[in-house]
Amino acid sequence: MADPLLTTFTAPSGCLNSFHVDYNSPAIILGPPAPSVTSCFPSGWTEASNFYFSPGICPSGYVTACSSTNTFPASFETVVTCCPR
Repeated sequence: MADPLLTTFTAPSGCLNSFHVDYNSPAIILGPPAPSVTSCFPSGWTEASNFYFSPGICPSGYVTACSSTNTFPASFETVVTCCPR
């Protein structure tokens, strides 16, 4: 599943200052409560392991942490993981 992300997304400042992990069973919470998940991601974001933006660019304040290339018989795609600076 892929949606295009053609403009630079700027997350609210609370998204960049919060580290929040919640493993439902048992709950582990690190840092302050996370802001609304919806506001911390670009419009159209879906929380799923197979979701990505294509084409896409890193959000404002983020840099490419790593990248790789998937090669197909007739094409290829570059996969980029973005992390806060």
